[in-house]
Amino acid sequence: MKSGNHFFKTFYITLVFILTLPLALSAQKFGEWEYEHPDYPPNNLTSVSFADQDDVWAVGDNGLLIYSPDGGFSWSFQDLGLRTDFSAIQFIDDQNGWIVGDDGLILHTSNGGNQWSFQNSGTSRKLFNIYFLDKNIGWAVGRSSTILKTTNGGMNWEEADHSYSDGTLYSIQFLNEDFGMAVGTKSTSQQVYMKTEDGGETWDETSIGSPDWFYDLHIFNEDNIIISTRNGRIRTTSDGGDTWDLTSVTSNSSSLETIHFIDENKGWIGGTVDEDGNTPVQYTEDGGENWTEINSEFSGNIKSIDVLQDGYFVAVGFRGNVSTTTDNGNTVHKLPDDPNYALLSMEFIDSENGWIAGNTGLLLNTTDGGENWNIVKKTNQDRFSDIFFADDMNGWIAGSNGQLRKTTDSGLNWETIETVTDNNLLSITFTDPSTGWAVGSSGTVIRTDTGGDTWVEIDVDASYPLYSVAFVNDTTGFIGGGSFSDGGYILQTLDAGETWEVSQSLSERITDINFINDSIGWAVGGSGTILKTENAGTSWITQSSNSSATLNSVSFSDPQNGWAVGFGGETLYTTDGGSTWREFDSVNGLTLEAVYIDNANRTWAVGDNGLILKFNQSDSPKVVNLFYPDNQSTDVSVNAELLWGMSYSASSYELQIATDQSFNSLIVDESEIPSNLFILETELGSDEIYYWRVRTDHFGVKSEWSEVYSFTTELATSINGNSDLPREFTLKQNYPNPFNPSTVIEFALPQTSNVRLEVFNIVGQRVATLANETRQAGVHQVDFDASHFASGIYFYRLETGRNVMTRSMMLIK
Repeated sequence: MKSGNHFFKTFYITLVFILTLPLALSAQKFGEWEYEHPDYPPNNLTSVSFADQDDVWAVGDNGLLIYSPDGGFSWSFQDLGLRTDFSAIQFIDDQNGWIVGDDGLILHTSNGGNQWSFQNSGTSRKLFNIYFLDKNIGWAVGRSSTILKTTNGGMNWEEADHSYSDGTLYSIQFLNEDFGMAVGTKSTSQQVYMKTEDGGETWDETSIGSPDWFYDLHIFNEDNIIISTRNGRIRTTSDGGDTWDLTSVTSNSSSLETIHFIDENKGWIGGTVDEDGNTPVQYTEDGGENWTEINSEFSGNIKSIDVLQDGYFVAVGFRGNVSTTTDNGNTVHKLPDDPNYALLSMEFIDSENGWIAGNTGLLLNTTDGGENWNIVKKTNQDRFSDIFFADDMNGWIAGSNGQLRKTTDSGLNWETIETVTDNNLLSITFTDPSTGWAVGSSGTVIRTDTGGDTWVEIDVDASYPLYSVAFVNDTTGFIGGGSFSDGGYILQTLDAGETWEVSQSLSERITDINFINDSIGWAVGGSGTILKTENAGTSWITQSSNSSATLNSVSFSDPQNGWAVGFGGETLYTTDGGSTWREFDSVNGLTLEAVYIDNANRTWAVGDNGLILKFNQSDSPKVVNLFYPDNQSTDVSVNAELLWGMSYSASSYELQIATDQSFNSLIVDESEIPSNLFILETELGSDEIYYWRVRTDHFGVKSEWSEVYSFTTELATSINGNSDLPREFTLKQNYPNPFNPSTVIEFALPQTSNVRLEVFNIVGQRVATLANETRQAGVHQVDFDASHFASGIYFYRLETGRNVMTRSMMLIK
């Protein structure tokens, strides 16, 4: 290679605290990664929804939210600062939409997606689907057979009381306020549906057939219902579910995961690619009696379809694939365009001319500094692992099965060269246009003195893969390699490759070696391994990366500033020669195969699913989004908890709360907040309007302030002994908070109730039960002793029948 509330847990499970790092940095690093290809992160898309005839929204894994203003033909990425997997999205008009996902996440917009706010679902279980009849009445379903209902647009959610709890519900739909159905699977993989005829007050469970599961459904009326399932089949009923017919629609190797009808006759169904590579997108004009296959240009596994009108629909699926048609599939507009294969290596000849090599023999070229990338070659049967140019004319590509590609005219033409090995070649370098080296699988090392026309094999006494080769001058070179079983190795030559000796033996394989000059270099590898040498490899010093991910590539622009990238989108940078490495989120979660700093000092990263990123540096950190309390919220606790989106260049945050929009009357002015959640230690006034804003601090360099949000605190209620009972169910913020080692939790009951008060850790595990008994109406206090617990965020949850409330607290030892 070249060289409070339950929703707070959503954040803390997926987005960990930012660690405070040393201040001795030689430079600041701000900016963000721009998607050169595709236009948005190529994560799996799970759901799509039309807001109106122009505006379309889609969501997916790792916080992926994309928006189209032209009916699905062009898309832009909206970064909310969340890395939670989103499962489903639904817009009921051009202003109101909801998103559900992991850990009970529910987001809502009331202004067409300009801002999104959290809604308290009351659960930490993953939610798979959401369905609203209108702006007020809606349902959500998910793991452990969770069924939630709201009657006020999601301000409050109540969980349905039913006995079915050993499965997962994937979809829900209502015909009207009374009749609805949810479908899914039991833990035994049996198909199951839940039906209600009283608006969700009661639910009846029915299991059907052999082990299988249901994905999606459409309700025509109370008698006629259609359900999509796996193995390319559908189930239909015409008697309200008393009997069901089973029909095969596509190959039994595909699963039909989405179904959508626009009237009683016309509908579309889609799913996963079958064993022959076909994508099952079919439509019916007779209510599902017969199905016709649509144009096979729909690519990839389809997870969701939404239809605007007859023949005009958008389908989304794996790897960020979006397919849009206005003529029922006769013509299909697909995004992303090719390439969507793994990109493995990058090289620029000059500031304008660059090359990218990847899987399936994919070779891309730019002649405008990376603004546009064009496919030069795509063999479909080869793997281009590495590309290297010795000068502006002569270049080589290391490929699979011992093959190379060579150009002597700046890439206008490429010649295929057979070498002396059949093993895969993984890295290639030249010290001049004649002398070069390539390394690869099974300890392969080959050398040329003829510009790559002929090669000889060199025995280095290794059987493990060799991933990287680099020379600092004509005589001194290095090879990095290893495996999970053999560990890692750095081999060194001091005699132009006549002999090679192991200079470093490590527990983790070495995947890339990069030198900035003839003395200073770095090596990276498994489990976040980073090594540095300042004496041309005589000794190597381990650097702390604070990462456990395999790092695939490292690149430096000068002895101080460099980047390393790897599995899961891991992206690290340093501004002090590697003494300190910091994480910088690449906003994708996909594996990055190579990082490259070109001769114009631009930083690039390439990786899986055709991902091409360019880092755009800015003068200040990114402005954050505010999430909770939502703008103009009412009845907010006087012990308010405030949550905002993450900025990945933040060392801390600054928060202000005031009674005026100009922030002249500050109530709270806090700096050096370590995370994006702040819990007030003192109570605000009751029934008052407050304004708040947040900005990012990066070791003294501050971002612009966020938007200003307002909220109104709750009206205080008088509770004085048994003669004046509480008027409503409440759960107070614990005090003190933060605490060590004990704290008091207070709650109020307007009537005698069965009470269950539990404490959960950051990953949702119950760690203590503080109360599980009947309590009289009134105010109650419970002590929580955390002497035996570790420092961190905990959640306490009070449940009394249908009333559920959750708050967070912080233990600091």
